[in-house]
Amino acid sequence: MMGARRLADVPGGGSAGPRAGLSLVEVLVALAVLGAAGAALAGLQLGALRTGRVAQERQLAAALLADELLVQRLVATAGAGACATGALPPGWACSAERACHAAYPACALTLVTVTVTPPTGAPLVGRTAVRAASAVGP
Repeated sequence: MMGARRLADVPGGGSAGPRAGLSLVEVLVALAVLGAAGAALAGLQLGALRTGRVAQERQLAAALLADELLVQRLVATAGAGACATGALPPGWACSAERACHAAYPACALTLVTVTVTPPTGAPLVGRTAVRAASAVGP
């Protein structure tokens, strides 16, 4: 039997040594772990984008509030009602209210309340006091 070959001598046949490579189960488990990690990272990224948008909206609301409070303090003819700072982005609301405090014999001190409301989120409220021109001392 010179021409007979043993099974271990045939390439790919027999179990003479350890097999190289990964099994299908190992590959599927690795893909499942990668998918779970990818989903977690996607959720984290979505949360960061949402937080960034809210922060940008709050920053714009604070800037609008500061501008309107400045106008209400400096412009003598500024009154209650809609804000005087100009056009607002779509969906935004801004209002100013004036209340007379320390009214002896005339309104010497006016409390100005400005409310800026973005389309989403809570309104931002700011207050300042304005003295009447006759009440300002030397």
